Amino acid sequence: MTILKDGQFVGTYGTSEIASGEIHRRMVGRELAKSIYPPRPARDDKARGPVVLEVSDAAVGRELNNVSLDVGASSSALPD
Repeated sequence: MTILKDGQFVGTYGTSEIASGEIHRRMVGRELAKSIYPPRPARDDKARGPVVLEVSDAAVGRELNNVSLDVGASSSALPD
């Protein structure tokens, strides 16, 4: 396997010679965080108010399948 970083040659390695974390580090140039997203706070259903929009198992072409969501009355997704 040949690794490039920013289009530049980094090295060629056998798949048994290098761990996946090391592959990522050499491609990116630094250690990757365990998660780029911070933990979500616990959901408070009372604070968000009653559900005003609910979608279940929506699909758009081949890109989105089985999408479900609901929006509470106090959600910041709703306009004032």
